[in-house]
Amino acid sequence: MTTLDDATLLAYHCGALEPGAQLEVEAALAHDPTLPLRLRELAGRLIEPPPTDPYRIPPPGMGLAGFGLQGTQGMVMSEGEVLRPGDRFRVELRPQTAPDATRVVVLYQRDGWEVVFPTRPEEEVMVQALPVGEEGERLLDLAARGRSGRQRWAVALPPKDMPIDWAADDDVRWGDLRRGIALGTVPVASVEIQVR
Repeated sequence: MTTLDDATLLAYHCGALEPGAQLEVEAALAHDPTLPLRLRELAGRLIEPPPTDPYRIPPPGMGLAGFGLQGTQGMVMSEGEVLRPGDRFRVELRPQTAPDATRVVVLYQRDGWEVVFPTRPEEEVMVQALPVGEEGERLLDLAARGRSGRQRWAVALPPKDMPIDWAADDDVRWGDLRRGIALGTVPVASVEIQVR
């Protein structure tokens, strides 16, 4: 019989575990028949159901070392100190993979995460095409969306040979990306900005 505490089971239920820990819990659930029952009981006590977002993107500052990618809000390129809709901000990427072997995919969290770039095959950009900063970081400039409040953005670096079916709908098109993020094989980092 496997011993998992309630906090770990709830974190698994909410999709808040790192990919390695997630796989360990899934293995334990498959081998111990009491764990799925305990998980259902714990989940039933939750006031709200957990989000069903198919992307498992860690919050800003979490899980970055294991993914080999760092995302930070760098320079805010606006005239004032306040970031307004349309103002540009910079994300600094420090990928550990070869820049010519990885693509750039930008995600934005609205109700759930959605890919906002690229939207067509001719928009695809390899990491090597991004400008290089003073310390070798790759620089990606983004523009704040039109709503006030907290905005979460993420950048994923899938391999260039990851298949993308541009004729399919978004669920099918980005299925390999979601699986890669969930398994930890696609580096991903998120940043948060405040817009007024």
